[in-house]
Amino acid sequence: MKISATFTVAISIGSLLFPQPTQAASVTLTPVTGVGRLQGVNLTQAVGYSLGGDEPDGFYYEKGNKTEIKIRNGVNVLVFGIENNGRAVGQYYEYNPMDKGIVKQHGFLYFHGDVTNIDYPTGATATTCRGINNPQRIVGDYTGPDGRHHAFFFDKKDYVTLPLESLGATNSYATAINNPGDIVGYYTTGPQDEQHAHGFLYDKQGNLTTFEIPGATDTMPYGINNAGIIVGAYIGSDAFTHGFVKLVGVPDPLTVDAPDTPLGVGTSVQGISDNGQLTVLGTTAFVGNIVP
Repeated sequence: MKISATFTVAISIGSLLFPQPTQAASVTLTPVTGVGRLQGVNLTQAVGYSLGGDEPDGFYYEKGNKTEIKIRNGVNVLVFGIENNGRAVGQYYEYNPMDKGIVKQHGFLYFHGDVTNIDYPTGATATTCRGINNPQRIVGDYTGPDGRHHAFFFDKKDYVTLPLESLGATNSYATAINNPGDIVGYYTTGPQDEQHAHGFLYDKQGNLTTFEIPGATDTMPYGINNAGIIVGAYIGSDAFTHGFVKLVGVPDPLTVDAPDTPLGVGTSVQGISDNGQLTVLGTTAFVGNIVP
């Protein structure tokens, strides 16, 4: 793999990170080629999965090195989230080597080579884990008997479906959880061929709040850190996909467009760590920081 030049994208942020009410700041993005899709990020590592080949492979990425995550009898391993101690979550397909067929799609928790299957217990045909926090609370989505996706929360003992159907959700996805217990994700509404995505925050007190990026047709949060900064992607009025950073108490989100990435390819901010490190997808993967 190769890490290329560094680019700076000018943005404006509020007092959450700096003492001034509003001041100029920048996102510094460094392209990371030959890796694949970077997803979640903690203080020192990122996780993701490769592209191309017969099937994707999940991995850890740290200091320019990629370490593959191997699951016995597992194929199509996708890794989405990581907490600060290195526990990672994602999904894989269980493969039966006897009849050479796929048995089931499992969510999983991975740590130091140990794999724990995370399967929503009631009527689910598939489970995906997308986020985890230090207390090992996990969020994701499962596919029900109706074929729809339902956002869930798992606290190491009980599984809870998040109450998004009350908003008219046809599908819902919980994508990240921070250490205080705030959950972000998105849900879709509308007919199957005309669905649009809407962002949500389900906070530690159990309050459900929806939000849209102004002017967007679709809003998809992918990450939240302990400071409450939310990142993700949105489809703007130009019909292109842009990344965003949503700061607490600042009404207008920051738009992030990766350098050397055509608008037709689009940009998404996939994760944010507790020290403000970002993982971004454009034409290639990027790592970055919010800096003064």
